[in-house]
Amino acid sequence: SGQAVTVSGVASDPEGSISGAELYYSIDGGTATKLKTFDTASGNFSNSLTLPNNLRPGMHQLNVFVMDNGGATSTFATRTFVIPKIATTLNLSATPSGQSRPNSVQLSFSGLPSDATGTVTFYQGSTQIGSAVTIGSGTQTVSFAASGVINDYTFTAKYNGDSNYLNSTSSAQAYTFIKGTQPSVGLANVPASCTYGQSAFTVSANGGAGTGSYVYSVSDERIASISSSGVVTIHQAGSFTISVYRTGDNDYNQSAV
Repeated sequence: SGQAVTVSGVASDPEGSISGAELYYSIDGGTATKLKTFDTASGNFSNSLTLPNNLRPGMHQLNVFVMDNGGATSTFATRTFVIPKIATTLNLSATPSGQSRPNSVQLSFSGLPSDATGTVTFYQGSTQIGSAVTIGSGTQTVSFAASGVINDYTFTAKYNGDSNYLNSTSSAQAYTFIKGTQPSVGLANVPASCTYGQSAFTVSANGGAGTGSYVYSVSDERIASISSSGVVTIHQAGSFTISVYRTGDNDYNQSAV
């Protein structure tokens, strides 16, 4: 729509000269518009007209006719033409960049015309993420969280098009999650002092995050030892320090000691 086209042909009046007659056109049965007035006896014409801006993609009909000096009109010369759908560009954004696990990344789109309708669907590789987003209705983003041991993903978005606009696919966007940092790990049930010969006692750990295990150690195993479950056994007099950390998992790095 909005583009210029040329209408060519020959008009004649079997009852007299074509001079002074008027050439009209209409589109899709709309209001007729005068294209020219014949000022010679020749009925040849080749004139440019501009298609209306509001023509939507699809098939349309152009009617051309002549009105003579007495107001009589000719039969219509009819031609059909097609307004093609408009190409679109779809942009994909993933925010924030470098999201830490187990948090999610938000996928959004932009770049489509303001009057576009239809849906946008997001993908990780060839796998659809959630439900298709209806343009202009409800939430316009989808969330994605890493799973398993995989941290590297590739996202795309696809627009399904509508009656006016062609479908389109965004460029593929590589994205990498990073493992999260665990909060501090602490010890509980640690006595202020111990006596050689006393019974073994059990300490416990808390804090950190994820599914990793707590790992205990002592600074001098000649003086004391600690089991994987936190049971401390005194071997001789002296001083020692108990330490603990939590191992990492798919979402978190190992904690600090």
